[in-house]
Amino acid sequence: MDSKHIEQTFSEVSKTTGWAVDKRISLAVTNIYLGRGQKFDARLHTEAVNVIKKMKDGHLHCDPIYSMLQLLLWC
Repeated sequence: MDSKHIEQTFSEVSKTTGWAVDKRISLAVTNIYLGRGQKFDARLHTEAVNVIKKMKDGHLHCDPIYSMLQLLLWC
């Protein structure tokens, strides 16, 4: 995997997560996708974030960012 691919994926993730999300979280999400050999899909990522937001009273009772990473790992 070349650095261009990593930078491009990180850029796509950062655009989707926005300025309010720490760059370390964006990098963690980037690593999840690249580690699985998957292309980043902004639509699916946004859907996962929306599911977590709706699950405030559900079974994910921890930090929303950590929950997002857990959900990505389960997929």
